[in-house]
Amino acid sequence: MLSGTIHFFDRWILKALKVLCAATFAAVVFSVILGILFRYVFKSPLAWVEEFSRLNFVWTTFMGACIATREREHLKIKIFSHRLHPKGTAIHDILISSLGIFFLAVVLWQGGLVYEAMAVQMYAGMPFSQKWQAIPILLGSALMALYFLGILVGSVDSLLKGERQT
Repeated sequence: MLSGTIHFFDRWILKALKVLCAATFAAVVFSVILGILFRYVFKSPLAWVEEFSRLNFVWTTFMGACIATREREHLKIKIFSHRLHPKGTAIHDILISSLGIFFLAVVLWQGGLVYEAMAVQMYAGMPFSQKWQAIPILLGSALMALYFLGILVGSVDSLLKGERQT
């Protein structure tokens, strides 16, 4: 029962991440095209384009990293890991996952401080706080850490059983 619930939420979160990643990437492309059009064709640059593009690029990057981690494609050296026996693959995945969790723990620890500093700063060309640029870093890092934890648990289980993790 619990496993089915976890898989349901996992699939739902993955779909939401893909939609959010596609939407923010489309927003980057649209805003850059709009910025070029207004600057060079209409000779009236838009003040918010650079900040809006950067904000959406950060969202795209971190949500894309979450998707890559969930799909087990992030921080992987395929040419190396596919040649290993199941035990070696499990050890490789344990090492990569452990390093990923450690790095993301540091990002989350310091990310709170960055969030607090950015929360009081406003964008010059947009009417909201720069905390929206720190949110995907915190959200993405937390989600990637959970995905790496799942990979770590699965890899330890595979190592103990002597099987290749799927």
